[in-house]
Amino acid sequence: MLVLAAGGLIVVFSLWWIYFDYTTGRAPAGSRTAQYMWGYGHYFLFAAIAAIGAGLALSVEWLTDHDHVALPEQGVAMVVGSAIATILLVMMFIESVAEHEYGRRDVLVKLAGAFWAICAALLAPFVTVAGSVLLIALMLAAMVAHGVLHEHRIHVEARVEQLLSGHT
Repeated sequence: MLVLAAGGLIVVFSLWWIYFDYTTGRAPAGSRTAQYMWGYGHYFLFAAIAAIGAGLALSVEWLTDHDHVALPEQGVAMVVGSAIATILLVMMFIESVAEHEYGRRDVLVKLAGAFWAICAALLAPFVTVAGSVLLIALMLAAMVAHGVLHEHRIHVEARVEQLLSGHT
């Protein structure tokens, strides 16, 4: 149960960080189409966030009394994994289509993260439901670390360029 709780907490914090790190959080001021995509895209995002809560509650039920859960272990883990994959894909869509913040690196990282979330859920019979959630959480934490290091590198390069040009 502690592994599931730790994994769930890391998932929630990491998704929060990923959303606010890469997504501007502002509706686009440009075309009406981009505004609709941004607004309605968030409905899918919010639904997937709610599905994570349902998946974690189902995981707790599976761990405490799995005889009363109709889904197999892999199905329980897939509720969480598919919700996280959906969140990452919707975030990618919002950033690239609606906000026009199309970064090839960000798209590839989110696609890889969505793929990892599904694969980790499929591994539930071998690593348990809690282990599956923890694998997903570690991947999301790695995405956060990758984003932080990338932003740090950008700021260091900008500062070095500023120092070399003689401006302080």
